[in-house]
Amino acid sequence: MVQANEILSTGTTPLLSPRRAIIIGASSGIGAELARRLAAEGYSLALLARRADLLAALCKEINSSAGEVRAIFPHPRCNRL
Repeated sequence: MVQANEILSTGTTPLLSPRRAIIIGASSGIGAELARRLAAEGYSLALLARRADLLAALCKEINSSAGEVRAIFPHPRCNRL
C-alpha cells in the first residue's frame, strides 16, 4: 500500500503499470503540459484536440523524447459546437 508521505516525497503518481491516460484539449495550455509531464512519468497517452497542427507537433515532441503517444482528431463538425 502506498502511503501519503511516499507520494509527497517522490512527486509521482502512485499508479501501477501500465499507466495510461486520455487527455482532452491536449493541443495547448494545461492539456499540453499535462501530456508532457505524464509522458515523462512513463504514461502511454491518447491525446484529443480540435487543432490538428498543434496536436501533431506535440505528439512528435513527446514521441521523440519521452514516450508513446497517439493523437486522435475529432470529426470536422466538432468545430461547430
